[in-house]
Amino acid sequence: MEQNVSAENGSDEVELTQSRVQHALAMTVAVGFSAAFIFVAFPEIDLGISKFFFVEPTIFALTHSDDRLQIIGFIRQAGFFITRVTMIGLLALLVLSLLLRYSPLRHYRKKLIYIFLCFAIAPGILVSVVLKENWGRARPSHIVEFGGKMQYTPPMVRADQCAGNCSFPSGEAAFAFCFLAFALMARRRKFWIKVALAYGTFFACLRVSEGGHFASDVAFSALISVLTCLLLYRYMIERAYGYPVHADWINRHTEPAIGALKKIWTRLTAARTTVNVNWQHPRQEEAVTTFNPANDTGDQNDRKSLATVGKSGIVQFRPVRKN
Repeated sequence: MEQNVSAENGSDEVELTQSRVQHALAMTVAVGFSAAFIFVAFPEIDLGISKFFFVEPTIFALTHSDDRLQIIGFIRQAGFFITRVTMIGLLALLVLSLLLRYSPLRHYRKKLIYIFLCFAIAPGILVSVVLKENWGRARPSHIVEFGGKMQYTPPMVRADQCAGNCSFPSGEAAFAFCFLAFALMARRRKFWIKVALAYGTFFACLRVSEGGHFASDVAFSALISVLTCLLLYRYMIERAYGYPVHADWINRHTEPAIGALKKIWTRLTAARTTVNVNWQHPRQEEAVTTFNPANDTGDQNDRKSLATVGKSGIVQFRPVRKN
């Protein structure tokens, strides 16, 4: 009896987790589309936010003095150090979990793979390799409006103002927001999710305020990292609990289509021995000898069927069973 109760509680916990992840995914996608629409419809938002931190003629507020530069440099180096140590530690633990057959790390292998893939895919491949090296958007401190020589490029528009390590999107913000993967694995997830999002938001604001990125750069970095963490969690971690990969909200939208396909397949299966041929016949009814593929056993008697020509001119061949 106790086992049944615990099983039911575990099922409820899984369903609750699945429901929360669904809502988080839906909210992330909605926020992403909304942000894309706002930044594309009003491209001057990027310039306005960066201008708020700009001190004429060529310096941003957080880089206005040597003391501030040292503080900003220390914070950024600390962020780089945390990221490097995290990646090296993850890789080492993952290798040990694969090599040591009886190591306790085997129980955490799936979680280690999940966290490593989050960092490798979102900030590693999508942001740093695919987008930053090919988008060509100049940083705020490099454009004419803020004392530079490059031209401003609106959000979501590729340009040729930067050869590499460009402004869109922000690599540091993407790595910072990707610590959400650790939070999703923690026991006190609500608390650690808030900590991870606050950590990412801090580095995002830091990069904007010092002229390293536009607001849209860090916004889409956050979107890429959060969406990657949630999607991988949905399809890697929740599957380990035995919950179906397809979510209930997907089922609700696919059930009508699946039902229609099942009906079509049933009718096709039932009508395999019924061949419809568009053939105009001068007479209304006629009995003919035809070839019935369903009863093609080599016997000539099994190839006889009754053909009835209706007013529509459609000939339907129905097999004649032997008694």
